[in-house]
Amino acid sequence: MRDAAGRRRQYGEKLALIELFEKRRGSFEQERIELYGQVKDVAVLTLDLLWKPIGEKQRFVLVADGDERFILMASDLTLGARDMILAYSYRFKIEVSFKVLNHLIGAFFYRFWTTAWPRIGKATNSDLSTVDDDRRKRLIAETTNAVEAFVNFGCIANGILQILALTCHKRIWQRYTGWLRTVSSAIPSEEVVQSVVQQEYFQNFRAFSNDAIYTIIMSKNRGDQQDWMSLAA
Repeated sequence: MRDAAGRRRQYGEKLALIELFEKRRGSFEQERIELYGQVKDVAVLTLDLLWKPIGEKQRFVLVADGDERFILMASDLTLGARDMILAYSYRFKIEVSFKVLNHLIGAFFYRFWTTAWPRIGKATNSDLSTVDDDRRKRLIAETTNAVEAFVNFGCIANGILQILALTCHKRIWQRYTGWLRTVSSAIPSEEVVQSVVQQEYFQNFRAFSNDAIYTIIMSKNRGDQQDWMSLAA
């Protein structure tokens, strides 16, 4: 296919995907899938199309769920329509997990940095190809490792809260001293579990006096007190 100037066209005719729900209605296939605990029958159409912004093929899945219309996209051309729908259905859970990690656990509140890292100004990407000094490379690697470790520890903490919620939910509700306007589930949220764990920890803090963590915390506390006394003097 060539354009008006006789040149071979790189792209085919432009498609308005939303219009295909009507134009290609007969090509849709029925799929039965479980979403959010409910079994649904949806109609799907899978198309591999060249996407101009990146100049590569992408897989598009058009989904008709009753009167609802959805268009899903993936770069993996081997994914089936069912797998893509399931993957997108997990998006809400993923967003909730990010919210918990950010606002409750503080997994993204790290403050690790190094002046060895090239300044990026208003850019969104760092170009590390200019870093040729071994010391700077080491500092940058240590910084990224510290960031990743901090986030991973936050994910582990979140996982522990979820395990406690699933295995000790009755005891957690018995110990919970907060107030909730509506209790929507017998399984407590991560925030409820964290509140109970903090409460129990503070009430039994001195019982941990032989633990290494307690020793570290108290040594830091004594150091802070000495620093404040020095400043006051």
